[in-house]
Amino acid sequence: MYKKAKCEGWPCYYIGYGKKGAPAIVFLHGYSDSAETFKPLKEELSKKYQVFIPDLPMVRRKGVVFDLEELASFLNDLVTKLKVKKFILCGFSFGGLVAAHFAYLYPKKVKKLYLLNSVPQFLAPEMIEKLLSKIEPEEIPKFFYPLLGILKNNFFGRFFVPKTERFEKSLKNMRKKSFSVFGTAYEVIRNNIIGGTFKERVRKFLKMPMSKTVVLFKDDGIIDYEKYAAKLKRAGVEVVSFSRGGHADRQEYWENIKSLF
Repeated sequence: MYKKAKCEGWPCYYIGYGKKGAPAIVFLHGYSDSAETFKPLKEELSKKYQVFIPDLPMVRRKGVVFDLEELASFLNDLVTKLKVKKFILCGFSFGGLVAAHFAYLYPKKVKKLYLLNSVPQFLAPEMIEKLLSKIEPEEIPKFFYPLLGILKNNFFGRFFVPKTERFEKSLKNMRKKSFSVFGTAYEVIRNNIIGGTFKERVRKFLKMPMSKTVVLFKDDGIIDYEKYAAKLKRAGVEVVSFSRGGHADRQEYWENIKSLF
C-alpha cells in the first residue's frame, strides 16, 4: 500500500515497511516501473530492515521531463521528510544512474551503494555521445514519445519486454505518461554519458566515500555482462556477479538479490 509524504513540488508517493529503528534501505526502480517492482523482497527484508521505495516522479506526473539533478533533489526531499538520515541505497537499471548521482551529491547520507543491473553514471558507453549530445528532449517532437508508448504496447513491443509482475504496470506508464517517462529516460542517459574520459569517470566514482557495489547478471538481456564486468573489475570497481536472473525477469533474480542483505 502506498503512503504519501508532504513534499513541496513533487508527487511523493512511496511504499514503506519493516522495523522502525532498523537499518534503512531505499530502492529506486527502472525508468517506466514503479515501487511495486521490489515486491518480491518484502517478506525477507521486512524482518531486519526499514524499507522505503518511492515512485520516481516521472511515473506520477504527466508532461514533465526530469533531469538527474531534479531526481536527486526529489529523493533528498523525500528522505528528509521521512527523517531517514543514513541508508543503504539500491538503484535498479535506470534507478542505478539516479542512485549513483544522489550518492555523489549527498555522500554523507549513503551508507552503502548498490547498482543493480546498472553501471555507474560515469561509466556509460561513449559511443552514444555523438548522437545524444546534439539533441535535447524538448527538441524532439512531442508526438514521438506517445508513439514510443504505442510501439512498446503493441505485440512487437511486448515481445521484447520481459514478462514480469511489473510488466503491465510498466507498459501502462509508457502509454499514459509517455512524454515524462521517455523524456526523463533520455535526459538522464544523455547526462550520464557526456563529459570526461572513462578513467576520469571511474576515478570520480571511486572517490565517493561509501562502499559501492555493482551487481550484474550474466544472462541480462539489457546490460551486457561481457562488455562491462571485466572492464569495471580492472578499473577497481567491486562487482558481484550472478549467473541467472536476467533483468529482474526471473524468479532467481530476487533470490540472488536477497542474498546481498
